Amino acid sequence: MSPEEALFLLREAACPDNVVEHCVAVADTGMALARNMQDDHVVDIRLVQAGGLLHDIGRALTHGIDHGVVGAQLLRERGVSSALQKICERHVCAGIPREVAVEIGLPPRDFIPLTLEEKIVCHADNLTNHTVEDLQQTWQNFFGKKNGEIIVRYLDNLHEELSPYLV
Repeated sequence: MSPEEALFLLREAACPDNVVEHCVAVADTGMALARNMQDDHVVDIRLVQAGGLLHDIGRALTHGIDHGVVGAQLLRERGVSSALQKICERHVCAGIPREVAVEIGLPPRDFIPLTLEEKIVCHADNLTNHTVEDLQQTWQNFFGKKNGEIIVRYLDNLHEELSPYLV
């Protein structure tokens, strides 16, 4: 999917301007990260760009923790590739495992980025206007002690995996 097509979908879904601006920033960060990884990994930079642009399309309808699930459904309804649907669905936090998803009202399944492209978009989103330390504290407070520790562990693991390639 071209950047123009992705931006059209964001506008068609009526995403607010600040969400569109955020999505552009995440796509830019993700592409820079993906380019830095190219010597060591096979990365689909076009998928990272489109995923970065579309990851928050669900915010056209909700700003809740379920915006990734809602966004994936919007993409599914528009016939967008399953790879982009998964990026959208799995980008929230640094991954939400099934046991936490159930407790916070998400569908009972894992929402953990698995592919390199999913991980890149997820972490680019995390690092856009935030530090890892800020997110650790915010998520610990939001999710509570037990679930917060689980979510922060996913963040720490993702950051450790991708930090050698940060710009």
